[in-house]
Amino acid sequence: MARAGSSETDGRPPAWFLAMLVLAVAPLFVAVGTQAHRGWRPVSDDADVAILAHDVLSSRTPLVGMPSTIGHDAADLAGNEHAHHPGPMLFWTLAVPERVARSSPVGILVGAALVNAAALVVVGWVVARLLGWRAAAGTLALLSVLLWALGRQWIVDPLNPYIALLSVFALCTFAGVAAAGRPRALVGVAIVGSFVAQAHLLYAPLAAAMLMVGVAGVALTFRSHARRGLAWRREALITSGISLAALAVAWALPLYDQFAHSPGNLSAVARSFGRQHGRLVGLDWTLRLDVQAIGVPPLFARQGAGIGAISRTWSSLGPLRVISALAVVGALVVSLACAVRRRDRIAAAAAATALVALTTATAVVSRVPVYFDGAPLYRILQMWPIGCFVWCALALNGVRALAPRAERHLGARLSAVRGAAVAAAVGVLAIAPVAVAFADSARPDDTRAEDAVGRLAAQLQPRLARGVPYQLDVRTDQFFIGGAVQAGLVRELARRGFDTRVDPSDEYLGRSHAAPPDAVHLVVCAGRQIKAPVGPGVTQLAHVVLASTDHVDHMRRLDTELHDFIAAPDNLTPPGRTLLERASSAPDALALRRLLDPANDPQRANDGLVVIAHDLVRADHHHFEHLRAADADAHALVDEYVFTVYLVPPP
Repeated sequence: MARAGSSETDGRPPAWFLAMLVLAVAPLFVAVGTQAHRGWRPVSDDADVAILAHDVLSSRTPLVGMPSTIGHDAADLAGNEHAHHPGPMLFWTLAVPERVARSSPVGILVGAALVNAAALVVVGWVVARLLGWRAAAGTLALLSVLLWALGRQWIVDPLNPYIALLSVFALCTFAGVAAAGRPRALVGVAIVGSFVAQAHLLYAPLAAAMLMVGVAGVALTFRSHARRGLAWRREALITSGISLAALAVAWALPLYDQFAHSPGNLSAVARSFGRQHGRLVGLDWTLRLDVQAIGVPPLFARQGAGIGAISRTWSSLGPLRVISALAVVGALVVSLACAVRRRDRIAAAAAATALVALTTATAVVSRVPVYFDGAPLYRILQMWPIGCFVWCALALNGVRALAPRAERHLGARLSAVRGAAVAAAVGVLAIAPVAVAFADSARPDDTRAEDAVGRLAAQLQPRLARGVPYQLDVRTDQFFIGGAVQAGLVRELARRGFDTRVDPSDEYLGRSHAAPPDAVHLVVCAGRQIKAPVGPGVTQLAHVVLASTDHVDHMRRLDTELHDFIAAPDNLTPPGRTLLERASSAPDALALRRLLDPANDPQRANDGLVVIAHDLVRADHHHFEHLRAADADAHALVDEYVFTVYLVPPP
């Protein structure tokens, strides 16, 4: 292991390390290529991100981040007050590539890739300056595994929970380096911490914790310098001055919003936090998540598309995973104590930072409102990079603790061992771009909504007038589908030169893209059962149906299979059979009966999750999980992916 100040941490980086940096960021741009090749375009929240990024440095420059769902889990949804995530740094980072690409979808993809590439390069460079080029190569290799685990969709997704994931790892790295005695790393903590905190509120406590770790480490460094009679005041002034200036710049717009609006967003966030949010996932659920995050195999080393329920029961996790997770935490605690005893500040800082990050994330996730038997996936994603950082910290402590013995026992062979380790890292980095190209994320993109947006925009383009303000509304019984197409269509029509706005009450764009009272309404009716607007002057402008006759036949076959499965008593647990036999009116019984007639069950996806979560079907019947998901998806395609756009003139 290279020592701080050795030849391996000083001077210009070797050419082979620069080549490894290129390999490390290559998967990101491979992902951009695969997404662009299949015709990706922003829909749903991605479209709102693209619109707000385009607004940067215009008269509608965003002052806050994306809308937050804080308060939406409570019984009184009005308590949310349209609270947003704290700041707009996400939009500023995407603004330049979005403009350079002339609002083409590829600009947003490239912008997301550049943000993550910057995080990778920064991590590689900072680790190299502290520990040496070989240690940095190993860290980059582990991060390439994390990229593969997240999948090609997420690593270039502009949505705020996804785009900040690699920055979370960079934040932990900066905090650890600052704690290890490199004061100017605190500037990195301030900048990267501001970015992740503004991107998503669930990352804000981690940013605050890492800032405290960095400040404590820097204070300890200057205290040590003062005790030893070394000059420290000038360096302290520079470090604190630049860090405070970075924080001031990063938070200028959110603070301006707070004082310029009533209520300010920060006040709305605080009030939303203070309201009742219903049942929380709790510590027990979160500890099971921790076991999967750091136990063997950890989440960052498992391909995302194969992940089912993240935190099943303790018994379903298996003894190996539970024991290995306990061993990792125990090893970190012991490593911290040993590093302090032998005065190895670098190892101690890494272990302490990892433990603080893991503890903070555990506390935050435990306060997330429950959704069926767990939390929505996007609310727990910080556990992927934090788990990776924990393993990096453990590896660092192990290498530094064993390095003296290795030098004594291996002698001249030590250089060969180091060379083999670097070769292994090179091998991992070399195959990462190919692996990422075929790695799906746990939640793949809704390509059908993207297809619908493209078709609708093509039909609407020759029938709309430029210079006329249009308000785009949606009527739907499945907001995640209808809302996704509505947002994507707002973005796509604006990209094509049409003045498209939204209702002033819209949580995402109402602040900056509210339609005037005299706007012409474009009403998107999403779903077969949605009634069309009526009145004088109403005109149908576009119509798209994605399902074919074969899709309808497939749906009916799945309906029959699902009915037959639920109707067979052997497929139900005793409580499930009792509920059906007694014709109970309990909610669980109603869910089972609705699944017996899936063609008339508009909530079949949720009903299926309920009977799984409440143990009404046999746990060994994984066939039901696949059947439920397939039937719900088939119905969504046939019943919901039907879009008609009407023009409704102003009254």
